[in-house]
Amino acid sequence: MPKHGNGPQLRIGPLAAKLGMNPKTIRYYEEVGPLDSPVRTKAGYRLYHSADHERLQFIVKAKGSTKPD
Repeated sequence: MPKHGNGPQLRIGPLAAKLGMNPKTIRYYEEVGPLDSPVRTKAGYRLYHSADHERLQFIVKAKGSTKPD
């Protein structure tokens, strides 16, 4: 079972907007593994916690640092 922190929860749209990325990219990261599957509401909406936000920030930063000089 995925571990999630406490605190505010964001749905995928607001989280993607906060990070400047496409929601499809977040779903892709869930599918391939660097991001755990999020908790879902009874209606099926994904809910992300601060730990998910931090992990996505790390992924974005790491991805950006691989550009050649």
